[in-house]
Amino acid sequence: MKLASSHLQELRGARLVETRRDGRFIFYRVADNDVVKLLVSLRLLAEQRLANVQETLQGYAHSRENMTTLGRRELIEKAESGEVIVIDVRPRDEFEAGHLPNARSEPIAELKKMIGKLPKSKEIVVYCRGAYCILSRDAVNSLRRKGYRATQLSEGISEWIAAGVRLVRGCKNSDERTSP
Repeated sequence: MKLASSHLQELRGARLVETRRDGRFIFYRVADNDVVKLLVSLRLLAEQRLANVQETLQGYAHSRENMTTLGRRELIEKAESGEVIVIDVRPRDEFEAGHLPNARSEPIAELKKMIGKLPKSKEIVVYCRGAYCILSRDAVNSLRRKGYRATQLSEGISEWIAAGVRLVRGCKNSDERTSP
């Protein structure tokens, strides 16, 4: 824990993260979207240039047949029209801080409890923090075992932020929203 704290202090000193104190707890967040863009760019550069990263990725459990082929715009349009269900499996506080348009929050533990309530007639697209977040992979596997057509985004929330997609803030799931 002390190592993480010292790393966070260094990042704070470099103004890459900001803090908020609540009692004896200190909460850190990325300073702005430019920092997210930098992190995504560094990850992509490492994937392209470093042999050991490429080897690790080849053994990584990301299976291309589990990935959606929908692009960002198409996914947003299909979610808006109700053709697909987009599920964010990150913890609810992360969802509230920012999520994809028309996504619903179903943290992984809650998703496993309510799987039977989802319609099997619709494709389900799952995402989480980043390209290598295993929460979405686990959710897709759980959904598929129960007979759902489920896929995972090859990107996470970080890549969407880096691409300039405007996130939705707040806690309401898309199925709880009212029309304007």
